[in-house]
Amino acid sequence: MLLPKNEDEDQYILAVIIALAQQSAYGNGEFTPKDVKVRVLTTSEEDESFVVYTATVPAGFLRMFHEPEKAPQGDTEIRIDYTQVPIWPVLGLKERLGQALGSEVVGDFDASNMETYEAELPPTPETPSPKRRRDVLSEVFNASFSEDRDSDSPVEAIGKRRCLEESRVGLVR
Repeated sequence: MLLPKNEDEDQYILAVIIALAQQSAYGNGEFTPKDVKVRVLTTSEEDESFVVYTATVPAGFLRMFHEPEKAPQGDTEIRIDYTQVPIWPVLGLKERLGQALGSEVVGDFDASNMETYEAELPPTPETPSPKRRRDVLSEVFNASFSEDRDSDSPVEAIGKRRCLEESRVGLVR
């Protein structure tokens, strides 16, 4: 007997597969029975991977929902395959997903040649930035406590004291 890894999730995955197949069969408003290939992409947090479920829902199975009073005709068996696609390393993820999902979903790709996007990176500018250079914070901080600062002139200190006396914040008498 084959038991699923997580019995609580499998019936929901099957329900999503059936719903997606029905959506395709009723796509234009009227029922057109056909075999529908469905893919469902989920994640597995413990394995750090994507799980791609692929199933073909036969027209006979879909017809059972449309005509429940009639006996099913043809194949009614749904076979669900799954593929685990590791997320890491991210480089090559498109190719790995392309193999699991197919080129009609991912687009054209070469499974043997991984895209690195090195040729598409814009070159870094060599011109200096128009922004002004700032001093290192530790130098500014240490200089503010040095005793030989020029900014502590008596005239400036009087202006600071007068400003504090006039305001209500910072001065208590």
